[in-house]
Amino acid sequence: MSSISWVLALIYTTQMPLFIKLVSNLIISSSIILQIWGIGKFLNTKIPKYYWLFFVTIMAFVQFYFLYIWNNYFWRNISLIMLASLAYSMGLKYIITSNISNFAITARCLSVVLFAGICTFLIRGILLIDSPTQFAAEGTPPNVFIFLSLFILGFMQNSCFVLMVSQRMYSELHNIAQMDFLTNLLNRGAMTLKVEEILAINPPKVLSLILLDIDYFKKINDNYGHDVGDLVLQEVARILKSQLHPKDLIGRWGGEEFLIFLPNCTAAMADKRANSLRLEVANTAVYYQSYGHEYINCSISLGVVTTNPINKSLDELIKAADLGLYEAKAKGRNRAEFVVIG
Repeated sequence: MSSISWVLALIYTTQMPLFIKLVSNLIISSSIILQIWGIGKFLNTKIPKYYWLFFVTIMAFVQFYFLYIWNNYFWRNISLIMLASLAYSMGLKYIITSNISNFAITARCLSVVLFAGICTFLIRGILLIDSPTQFAAEGTPPNVFIFLSLFILGFMQNSCFVLMVSQRMYSELHNIAQMDFLTNLLNRGAMTLKVEEILAINPPKVLSLILLDIDYFKKINDNYGHDVGDLVLQEVARILKSQLHPKDLIGRWGGEEFLIFLPNCTAAMADKRANSLRLEVANTAVYYQSYGHEYINCSISLGVVTTNPINKSLDELIKAADLGLYEAKAKGRNRAEFVVIG
């Protein structure tokens, strides 16, 4: 519950007209719902809008009933407690079912705060059972407990949410800095850092590296336009990425060149996988819109290097793969050439 809500509850007195009491209760209820709604939207969770609309309508009717028809402070509070507990439970569900990675710890802390909020509301309901409390402004134990608890929980909840927003923004900016905007693959800098980190910290027993580019890509740009060239780059990137294993890495090395890092891939395995990539690209037509429905086919040339044991730097491996790529182009393109170094 936000600080505005509990301040409204604090100034809730018997001298106030029933309409003002109704409005203040609806504001308290709305603040709780909007908080949970905001958490769900932030986590990209599918929110049942009609469910929430129905629930808000029922709560408005209940508040109206316990003010105008049966003015009962206890049951009016119980209805608010039920709303808050159910809303916080939905917030817990949003967090638990969401695919969170970049701010998982903060999200778990927020879930603990929400669970503590549910317990707080339930404790208030228990305290009200035998309490003479009839007004929110009374200094009775249930009122002191709820206002103090909500102040602390509200501060913790807002702090967790702000941290989540900051961590998500940092993560997204970090990902943007690492990704090639056109193909959504790693850019050259990020690819270099990741491969060098693997080679330095946890090098595989054997690895293969593939440097490839799209054949006659300049002609594609000249004959069809750069927009079609971009489509070809995107489609080739999609095909290459779809054929990789979870531990493989792929990045756009520059222009129409791509670099693929294959840990624990022997020369025989690299031969098979490189030719599989080549055939997959050659057999896939790229669709583009012109005056009619048009398709364009392209091919790739690949330079493949395998090293075992691993005693070469990334630069040395790329130079060897580049020699293989140059040889593949010299022999007619749409082929893979292999280099094994010790």
